[in-house]
Amino acid sequence: MAEIGYNGILKQRTYGRPDGCAIFYKNDKFRMIDRHDIEFDELVKSKHPHIASRPHVFDRQNVAVLALMEMLPASPSSNSLSTNTDTSTTTETTVTTPTRLIVATGHTHWNPELDDVKLMQMQMLIDEITKYRHAYATTHNDNSSSITQEGGEGVGVELPVLFAGDFNAEPDSSVLQYIMQGRLAQHNPYRKKFLFDFEHKLQVRSAYESVGYPYTNWTADYKGCLDYIFYVDGSTLTDGNSTTTTPTTAHTRQPLSWQLVDILDTSPELIKSHGPNLPNPWFP
Repeated sequence: MAEIGYNGILKQRTYGRPDGCAIFYKNDKFRMIDRHDIEFDELVKSKHPHIASRPHVFDRQNVAVLALMEMLPASPSSNSLSTNTDTSTTTETTVTTPTRLIVATGHTHWNPELDDVKLMQMQMLIDEITKYRHAYATTHNDNSSSITQEGGEGVGVELPVLFAGDFNAEPDSSVLQYIMQGRLAQHNPYRKKFLFDFEHKLQVRSAYESVGYPYTNWTADYKGCLDYIFYVDGSTLTDGNSTTTTPTTAHTRQPLSWQLVDILDTSPELIKSHGPNLPNPWFP
């Protein structure tokens, strides 16, 4: 990957498992500011000890990783203040601070009989994304590209999020219901199974919206969608009493818009020409 201009980070699975979750990015497009590793087994012990005592929930070795990324400027001159030397006055031009986003990826438990484990892991993943996003909320009136890590107190902008992974959950599952709707339906049986309610406030959208849920796995025994790409737009923090808008300052943050550019051709004929299964070395 380095030979073709990529850098990356890896969070290996616990207990010496050789696989894990990775994020790769183009060196000339992004730089990584920070990372946050997640081990679901440790999280469930610290956050939900009453659930961690259930043998089938604990000791699954699943992990996730978050990265705070910054888009590199197109040219060095895009961030500058111009000085009028003839009149000895400084003319301040609009300074565009670099666009930042949070990238997250994870891998939840595989067993189709243990949807409650996947749901528990997804609840913890979204909770970690929410807290990480809030902690790195940028204030509107800063005069640099610096960020605050004080729990997102005050008024600021919460960063956009791109998160994807192998969540081993089908589109009609409780896991997807929780991700997309922010809660479980009133009749969902898992509402009674856990001692707390599942709810989050991220406005999650799917990259598959315009094309439906394609198949991401194709084997002799199974064809379906288990892997997903989701995104969350940036939003304005409030003081709890009123909605705020970005004031006019000399420093503005580049807007980030999400757009599905293309979809890899995974027609049955093309898949079969490269082997019987998906994923495979040609379609990882």
